[in-house]
Amino acid sequence: MIILKQPPPLSFKLEDMWKITLNNSSQQTYRVQLRGVATEVSEGFIADAVTGTFTLHPGVKVVTAADIKPIKVNQTNPKYEDVVKNVGTVPSGSYDICVYAIDAETGIELASDCIFTEVLNLSQVELLSPEDNFSLSLGDDIKQSTETKYELYNTRSAQQIMFSWMPPTPVSAGQRVTYRLKIAQMYQMQSAYDAMQSNPLYYSIHNLMTTIYQYPIAARPLSGGSFAWQVEAFVNGVLMSTSEVWQINSGKETSPVTNLEKLKFMKKYWALNDGTYNSTGSENQTKKKPLMFAFNSKLYGETANRSGTGSDKEPQYGYWEINPSIALYGLPFSAPMLFSSENSGSRQSINTLNLSLDAQVIKDFIMEKVEREKDKLLEKGNKEFSSLNDKQKDKLETDAKRKVSSKLHPILKLMSSFRSLGIGTSYPDYTPLTVRGVPLTGVNIELNPGLLYLAFGGFKNQKPIDNESFRRDIYTGRLGIGQKDGSHFYFTGMFAKDDENSITLDPSNQTLTPKANYLFGMEGKLELFRKKLSLEGEIAGAMLTRDTRDADLENDAIPSWVKNMVHPKISSSVDYSYTLKGIFNNEKSATKVTAGMRMLGPGYTSLGIPNLSTDKLEAKSKVEQKLSNKQISLSGELLWYRDNLIDWKRFTTFVTRFSINAGFRFKGMPSVNILFAPTFMTNNAVTGSSDKLDNKFFVTSVYTGHAYKLKNINMYSSISYFMNSSSNLDSIITENVSVHNLMFSQSVGFTFPLNISGSFSMSFAMYPGEYSRILAGDISADYTLFELVNSFIGFGTAYEKQSNKKNTFYIGVSLGYERYFIFEVRAEKNLYHSWQDNTTNYDEFMLKGIVTTGL
Repeated sequence: MIILKQPPPLSFKLEDMWKITLNNSSQQTYRVQLRGVATEVSEGFIADAVTGTFTLHPGVKVVTAADIKPIKVNQTNPKYEDVVKNVGTVPSGSYDICVYAIDAETGIELASDCIFTEVLNLSQVELLSPEDNFSLSLGDDIKQSTETKYELYNTRSAQQIMFSWMPPTPVSAGQRVTYRLKIAQMYQMQSAYDAMQSNPLYYSIHNLMTTIYQYPIAARPLSGGSFAWQVEAFVNGVLMSTSEVWQINSGKETSPVTNLEKLKFMKKYWALNDGTYNSTGSENQTKKKPLMFAFNSKLYGETANRSGTGSDKEPQYGYWEINPSIALYGLPFSAPMLFSSENSGSRQSINTLNLSLDAQVIKDFIMEKVEREKDKLLEKGNKEFSSLNDKQKDKLETDAKRKVSSKLHPILKLMSSFRSLGIGTSYPDYTPLTVRGVPLTGVNIELNPGLLYLAFGGFKNQKPIDNESFRRDIYTGRLGIGQKDGSHFYFTGMFAKDDENSITLDPSNQTLTPKANYLFGMEGKLELFRKKLSLEGEIAGAMLTRDTRDADLENDAIPSWVKNMVHPKISSSVDYSYTLKGIFNNEKSATKVTAGMRMLGPGYTSLGIPNLSTDKLEAKSKVEQKLSNKQISLSGELLWYRDNLIDWKRFTTFVTRFSINAGFRFKGMPSVNILFAPTFMTNNAVTGSSDKLDNKFFVTSVYTGHAYKLKNINMYSSISYFMNSSSNLDSIITENVSVHNLMFSQSVGFTFPLNISGSFSMSFAMYPGEYSRILAGDISADYTLFELVNSFIGFGTAYEKQSNKKNTFYIGVSLGYERYFIFEVRAEKNLYHSWQDNTTNYDEFMLKGIVTTGL
């Protein structure tokens, strides 16, 4: 008797065909071979494969990879051959999967079993707003006259943040789609992906029915740092699609020791003023300090009588960020460290340590010498730089670099060849298709002397956690010619592998398997016309083995040398991706034009960029223009893509998105910024059918702000409007959703050290069968005494009609002297009441403290 294990809901991989239990109820021992056949209800035959021969003794036997290897795929339906090869699954549809046990000696069928399963292949969730790396502050180019340097003094309780995304497609009518929004706070040098894997969720919510969500007033505000966010989609309660991880920035963060300060160390040691290193003269030699040291650190602690609404963070927690900078014999190094009480054995590690060379500081030091040398050459030739033609400017640059290089100390010349050199936890940044944003604990080296480029990184990527993750090691490498920031051509390789013996895995866990990933790519860049024109391209191929424990794959079409190198299994799939891009940048006319395309294969997977959105053929262009001495900024962007590149989904989805952005920054006038960004999503289903997709998403924002004086009082006023809406006609959402937010802000700075600021916002949201109106406001004041003591006090309130309300009162004080020592403490009282669900009411008291030190 054969018992074929049912695969996970709405999915089927080829390896699922061999998850079998055999029961030999006779007393006879057989030599057995298994044959598996997949057929689709409407399309018929899909694939046929046979295993190796193994011995079946009397009794019950759970078939393992060692029993059935190698597996040979005899034939596949030509229509779906690419689906099987590239993705390792079958197209969306209804399938009968049958497995037969055959006596290898007689060819007689001994037993069989068939199961029926539904397969649904979907696109990934695509995030829309806030865009990646979006800043919730007013922007670097608009500074409030009352800006404070303290971290715990943040007031923007009136600000309402909206998240939006596009649904996975195509989903059949009648299937229930829900979403989970996840937000994680980021620490120190963490990438957004690392924060999502390692940190407790700052906020999360399940069972969302729409693709627009307004951050609730009951949750703690997103302020005081950076946050990672991600959306998961569930169909009938089964996780089917996960978005990429994006980052949003809000509020002030502790800055590490700046490159300018590190540059001072190098100047002291290498004596920049005379243009040479200190190799002669006893007076200069005595001034050398072999070790110079600077650091910033931030010790944060928080205690409350409850965890935040929707948060996994403990009521009491703390962390310590340390950012030391060391100049060792004139060479700058950084050693950032992070220690957190939130570090947990059930998640990836938060605590990190890194020691790395500050390669950019060395580059800045040398380029400063080059600029000084250029000035000397111009002075010697009695010429002005503006009078030179392009050819003369190139010669001046080359001559200055050659002269500086000839004088450069051999140690500096050697160390300037490194793009990166570090040990500990780092985040290698290779290319958008290969390695970016994943943590590697080990070494990270990039060396670029002259035309040679060499890079290597590894080792540990994730730690083993029972039933959560296997120990994973990643090894990365690059080799090529050319400078990384100029014309070049590089080869890239990556190998990732999970240790299948690193954890104890529950037998019922069908989703977690040990993986292996091989990747090879080529990437190049060509700069022309004094870098006005740049042509870039990349192509990469990858093989993912979803379960390294599976049987070997026997396929005559695979060369033996390939089999020996990458060891393909029945769960292995292969695909490729490529990108092409051209950039025209004319600094004289302040014009920049970018155009490109990329193809991301549906089965392309790099464990160096998890959650990369694939199955896309995409074209993108952008035009940026500055006018009136850069006081006017105009930009327009157009994006188009389609999915279903190998006909494995029920329908093909098409997305068109464009955005128009205009900014006006005239001296003495209010600044204005306008954004309009619509997105259109449709598919090739028959018009009028329940499968037809016709979704429209709109993002509009208008901002204006002005800093001015009334007599001797500094004033700053701003008004912002934000609209996020979706108009849908599909099987997922059949009603419109829209959210509008209007906010007024005002700050006042007096001639004496008192600042007062306040804001008021109105938010209106329309969901299917539901209407929401939120009124929110806050007012705060801070007073500075002797430039050493800063005290602040504030009150905020938010009211959602017939739903809930929240009142916040806070008071705090900061003591410190410049950057050397700052102590901050803030006490906060929050009262929340819901008229719809009294169980969510809370009376919250929070106490936050920060000790910031610098040297």
